[in-house]
Amino acid sequence: MKASLRRTWLLWQWTLSQALHQRVAWALAVVAVAIVAGGSVLRVFNFGDAESRFFLNLAQASLLGSGTLLAAVLGPLLFCEGLASRTTHLFLTRGARRGEIVSGAVLAMVTLLGWLVLLHAGALSFLMLSHGHGAGLSISLRLLATGFGPLLIIGSMAVLLPILLHRPALATLGTLALAVAGQLAPVLQHMQTRSEGFVAWLWSGLAYVVPNFAIFETAPASIAALYAGGYAVLYWALAVLCFARREI
Repeated sequence: MKASLRRTWLLWQWTLSQALHQRVAWALAVVAVAIVAGGSVLRVFNFGDAESRFFLNLAQASLLGSGTLLAAVLGPLLFCEGLASRTTHLFLTRGARRGEIVSGAVLAMVTLLGWLVLLHAGALSFLMLSHGHGAGLSISLRLLATGFGPLLIIGSMAVLLPILLHRPALATLGTLALAVAGQLAPVLQHMQTRSEGFVAWLWSGLAYVVPNFAIFETAPASIAALYAGGYAVLYWALAVLCFARREI
């Protein structure tokens, strides 16, 4: 058990180091900070009492957008590059297990997305404090932190899809499609209630497969955390199972 945890830890560190060498990760981080900082420029529209809420909405939109792009691009890219360069084969010949490789990739993706949340929290804090909105900062940061739930699910799916689809471009498109579907999940539930027979069964199946990101805005924090963790674990388990059966 200790040996397995150590190998997973090393694979996590290696995948993380490879991600940090990718320019896209740094470019997205810079763009995200620039978007949040752009709230200062948009103050000319005079939002009045709603200014702090505007700053929060801007940070939330930036976090979801940049986090989704980061997971959709880096997850498939790193996993497929490991197979193409035969680095994954080398790890397997040195005693690593396929489940440990998948776990290391998922942990690295979650770590990157966690750093992105902290980066947005820092930018939002600076923006609100510099414009006299320190009284509502703690509430704004808690609301911003709920954005990590959808990203946790998207990050796990970004590792599963390249295993299923074998091509990074297709996996990237699939991850982006999942993110959009998660935002539109209430529409799936509406279609389920308005349909009958096989069509209703089909919409019902899609409603279970596709996570509902709206729950992170309405449910208590504990329920939202369990929801995000449950889907992340489900996608991780599917990735481990599929990779164990895949020929490489």
